[in-house]
Amino acid sequence: MILDAVIKHHDISAEEILVLPEIKKSKIELPAIQGFFEYHGLGKKTPDSGP
Repeated sequence: MILDAVIKHHDISAEEILVLPEIKKSKIELPAIQGFFEYHGLGKKTPDSGP
């Protein structure tokens, strides 16, 4: 489900995935999503540039 959300919503964050209806229904928690991102190397590669 997490991978499906990442494919459907490119550049979505773990927090944004957490509020998707299909994820809410499954009761997946933020640490699980973050762990999935980390395990599969899906985190941001470059930091956002600030002002």
